[in-house]
Amino acid sequence: MKIPAEVFESHLMDRDHHDRLIADLPKVVEVAGIQPKFVWSRLSQYCSGTELKWVANIRSKDSNGLAYTGKTEVPIEDKMMAITGACLRNYIDARMMSIQEVLARTKDGDMPFPTVLLIPNFFLNRLEGETVPSWQVSNLLGMLYARLSKDLKTIVYVGNMDELGKAYGLPIQDHITTHFVVIDPAD
Repeated sequence: MKIPAEVFESHLMDRDHHDRLIADLPKVVEVAGIQPKFVWSRLSQYCSGTELKWVANIRSKDSNGLAYTGKTEVPIEDKMMAITGACLRNYIDARMMSIQEVLARTKDGDMPFPTVLLIPNFFLNRLEGETVPSWQVSNLLGMLYARLSKDLKTIVYVGNMDELGKAYGLPIQDHITTHFVVIDPAD
């Protein structure tokens, strides 16, 4: 996998500091669930304002998560892959996973606990796609509680916070609004 020379010239990455990441890049991006280019992409190409500040302070205990809601200008999956790439450059275990994979792995008992978990389809509006079956919602809430207790960061996309509460229940909505920084482009 060839990393463009300008990535090193701009000092976004350093060959010595990032030698382990570069050596294992194909495996790292596979586990992280992102395209390789996001490891060497500037976060500011995809994110701005509050989200950049949140990522810069990711090791802070002030917030356990970030929740995007509503329509974003940049596709949410690109934002999340860019955040994952920035985390990887800083040797932070970050993984982007679909809600379907999270639920399947939680059910099977093999859900990893990365430092940062990003779920781009945590809750979609009914018109955007399917939602989590009600019988799996308690597993999802349990996973969020477990991540909170371990002080791990979770980043989710929620199409509409009110619809989330109706579909998944108020405990999940309250958990997100209490413990996450909510970014709504409409605000």
